[in-house]
Amino acid sequence: MAMNSKYIVALGMAFLLASAICLSSGVVIGRMWQYSIYKTEVLDRIAKRLGVEPNWFVVRAYVHCDLLVLGMTREEVKRNLSKVGEYTEYPSSNPYTTFIFQDRFIRSELSDLVLWFDDNNRLVGKQEAGVGLDPVMISCP
Repeated sequence: MAMNSKYIVALGMAFLLASAICLSSGVVIGRMWQYSIYKTEVLDRIAKRLGVEPNWFVVRAYVHCDLLVLGMTREEVKRNLSKVGEYTEYPSSNPYTTFIFQDRFIRSELSDLVLWFDDNNRLVGKQEAGVGLDPVMISCP
C-alpha cells in the first residue's frame, strides 16, 4: 500500500509540473503573439495617417526626411510629429530639444529625436538617439 501511495504522489507531482510548464509556455506564446499583433496595428495606423507603405523603414525615412525639413518652425515640427503619435518634449539649456514618442513600438523603431532650433525657432539640425546611445545625425538625400 505504501508503494502505491508514493507512486500516486509522484504521478500527481509530475502532472502538476507538466501542467505548470504547459500553462507558462502558453502565456509566453500568447504574449508574443499579442505583442506582434499590436506592433503591426501601430504600424498600420501610422502608415495610414502618413500615407506611406506600412513598413517601419519607410515610415522612418518619411518621418526623418519628409516630416522634419530643415527650416521648419518649431510649431510645424510639433504638428508633424503629432501625426506619428503622442510624444513628450524635453527642452534643454542648449538650442536642442529631445522628442520622445510615448508608444514603445514607435520609440523603438524611430528612436528619440534630438532636434536643433535656432534663435528664430527654425529647425537647423536633426539627430536620432537610441536608448543609451550617442545621437547620430540624420541625413537625407
